Amino acid sequence: MNPLSKHRSYKITGLVASLLLLGAAMACSVMFGLNTYSWHQVTAAYTAFDGSNEHIIIQTARVPRALIAALVGGAWP
Repeated sequence: MNPLSKHRSYKITGLVASLLLLGAAMACSVMFGLNTYSWHQVTAAYTAFDGSNEHIIIQTARVPRALIAALVGGAWP
């Protein structure tokens, strides 16, 4: 086996594992906190918005906070 392809497969595996870990951390950041929301409530906040406090908190505070945290973390040199 070519040593370069071996290193490339390790890099791809590491990248996929890191992205899965990032997704799990972002989901936990949105779902857990002072109030805990289910995955159904999080998805319903974007697919069936009803104006409830839970949906407003998810849309205006939790998801933007998780996205900004991921962008800031990714920008770190």
